[in-house]
Amino acid sequence: MSMQKSPLYKPVKKAIKALLFLFLVVVLRLVWLQLVTGDELAQKERAQLLTEIELTAPRGELLDRNGQELAVSLMARSLYVDPASIVDVPEEWPGNQAPNRNPKQVAAQVLAPILQRKEAELFALFSADSRFEWVERTLEPAVEQQVRQAVKENKLHGFAFVPESKRYYPKGRLAAQVLGFAGTDDEGLSGLELSLDKVLKGRKEVLRLQTDAIDRPIFASVLAPTRPKDSNRVQLTLDSHIQFLAEQVADSILVKTRARATTILIINPKTGEILAMANRPTFDPNQFWKADAAAWNNRAVTSIYEPGSTFKPLVAAAAIEEKLVTPDTVFNDPGYIEVGARMIRNWSDEGYGRVTFTDTIKNSINTTMVQVGTLLGAARLNRYAKAFGLGQVTDSALEGEAEGLLFDTEQMRPEDVGTMSIGQGVAVTPLQLLRALSVMANDGMLMKPYLVAKVMDGDGKVLVERAPEVVRQPVSKETARSVFAMMEQVVSTGGGGLAKIPGYRFAGKTGTAERLKDDGSGYASGQYIASFVGIGPVSDPRFAVLIMIDTPQGAIYGGQIAAPLFRELMEPILVYTGIPPSHPEELPNLGQTKPGGEPVRLAPTGISKTADGKLVLPDLTGLLLREAAERLAERGLALDPIGGGRAVRQSIAPGTAVAPGTTVQVWFAWP
Repeated sequence: MSMQKSPLYKPVKKAIKALLFLFLVVVLRLVWLQLVTGDELAQKERAQLLTEIELTAPRGELLDRNGQELAVSLMARSLYVDPASIVDVPEEWPGNQAPNRNPKQVAAQVLAPILQRKEAELFALFSADSRFEWVERTLEPAVEQQVRQAVKENKLHGFAFVPESKRYYPKGRLAAQVLGFAGTDDEGLSGLELSLDKVLKGRKEVLRLQTDAIDRPIFASVLAPTRPKDSNRVQLTLDSHIQFLAEQVADSILVKTRARATTILIINPKTGEILAMANRPTFDPNQFWKADAAAWNNRAVTSIYEPGSTFKPLVAAAAIEEKLVTPDTVFNDPGYIEVGARMIRNWSDEGYGRVTFTDTIKNSINTTMVQVGTLLGAARLNRYAKAFGLGQVTDSALEGEAEGLLFDTEQMRPEDVGTMSIGQGVAVTPLQLLRALSVMANDGMLMKPYLVAKVMDGDGKVLVERAPEVVRQPVSKETARSVFAMMEQVVSTGGGGLAKIPGYRFAGKTGTAERLKDDGSGYASGQYIASFVGIGPVSDPRFAVLIMIDTPQGAIYGGQIAAPLFRELMEPILVYTGIPPSHPEELPNLGQTKPGGEPVRLAPTGISKTADGKLVLPDLTGLLLREAAERLAERGLALDPIGGGRAVRQSIAPGTAVAPGTTVQVWFAWP
């Protein structure tokens, strides 16, 4: 008996075959998608579902030689927007009815006054055909809170914040041109921020923002950010306190002389370390965009000028090294000298008669310097100028450093030799000149100036440490010491006498030169540059200082206006560094001892007043600077300190009745 097939057999069989076929097609399609086009599709998916933002880790710190922060990076919030997500969500409104409004226009209206931007500008940004646009970078905290409140109150979508670092200069204008500044994208734009950009710049990180099924960013999704290690830190040779003192004097120069500009530079003559570099006019690097771009220039390395008489010690060193003269060689000075087609006179228009070469430097006599320069000749003048580092950059790590200008030896005429001998016809930067003159205080060694002391990684490990570097020896130790002794005469008995500090010995040189026009086409009529270089203390030179005053009004000579400012600057530096006077006997004796030599002492505590309300001045002898300041301050008196250590003299004798607010000058020395 045969089995009869069900009438459903054939339809079921066809259906099974069809299902098997479809299954096979799906499997083949999956194989194709996974193995053949998988990578391509995955990339498309990521492009559609992920938005990537590249962020940078905080920029490395700049520190002074004592570890004080000069430039740091603080975390701030940056606002961005997804224009496609600026839509109203009905569920957020009563009755699920969104208002009839343009949310992009509303966003522009409410955010424009907060961000201080134009409404039309923001509306165009919010209407962009993109998934990501920066709105404002590194917002101040108060502004960030206002934006958050406005977005919340107006039910705006598509806006979010990400953390970014913001460069901050905690000491404001201090060393502004040296430090420079960095832009919003963590890019160094000026000064050390530019020259050290690769060292300071934070490493990159990628922030991935995931989007949902309808292509809206899920702002909370920060997936696998690759956080870099802490950035490098750079410690500089600058001393913040010395820099502050230099900038105080620079400010006073503009007030006292009504000068166009000024530069004060301080280096260690034995090591080449740059301790201070102050320029005026200046700016605040926290708001660099508000300043004239000319104020960004670090004039200590970018501006060139004729050094005038401050160049003479270099010529003197060359002549002594070549054994053409000695400090005691005698010259005759009639007050003028004709060289080539030019007549050169002394600055005073007077003749000194028979003078020694030391007198020539001490009194800055032009005529005898021209005679010495003529003995040297063009070739040797230029050779020594180059040996002292002139006409070439010092490679100090500062951007924009100028080379300066020297004569072409082959084209020099006799009058060019004469003018070069007195520091005219050549141009130098302040840094070039100061390091050249520092050779005299360093036994003839020319040092490479530097600002970067060391570079450390985020864990404090020292990666690079700089040591003093001798470039060459232009002159012998004996020659350098001879010229240094001549320069000491400038301050002690010569034209730089207003720089003299009682109790201390400093060498120096004054200078006054006609000012070059900005375009280099000649001299600016009636405009001068006054300068003074001071180096010391002579017994152990630790400071080489250049004060350069561009176009002072009224008095123009370096010995008149720059030399006394050197004293004004160096006195507090000596106090700060605790350098004792080498000649304490020079400190004024103001009758502070009894007839038998016993010091006059008042009770160390208690405040005595006279009947008319004046204060009885206490005896400060033996007190440390801080103690003396406190003793005077509690009486409403001020301290003007000189030197360091313990008090040895005071300008007003103990027991004297003085008015409240009186300033007392006190000399300090170490036992």
